[in-house]
Amino acid sequence: MLPPSALEELVASYGEWLTSERGLAAPTVLRYENSARRFLREYATAEDGVNVQALTGVDVIGFVLAESARVSLGAFKGRVTELRSLLAFLYLRDLIPVALATAVPPVAA
Repeated sequence: MLPPSALEELVASYGEWLTSERGLAAPTVLRYENSARRFLREYATAEDGVNVQALTGVDVIGFVLAESARVSLGAFKGRVTELRSLLAFLYLRDLIPVALATAVPPVAA
């Protein structure tokens, strides 16, 4: 059996945080983990693991724009909330130096 990748380890840590610190239910945690995996996959390499230190507001907005074109408005609102949560986790765990959750734009109704 292969060891978990750095991406999966980070997503698992995020899921544990969602459960223990945020008190989210298992189906919600799964949804948030899937969104985190989709976002973080862009920054994962076999050699370096997941390079979240280099994340910028431009990266965040790029992901938000791509998701807005890919999913319905209702799903998009969920993605924005899920991304803010992930970015808050990364900042609170000192994995990113800047509170990038504030870079996530609001969703127009």
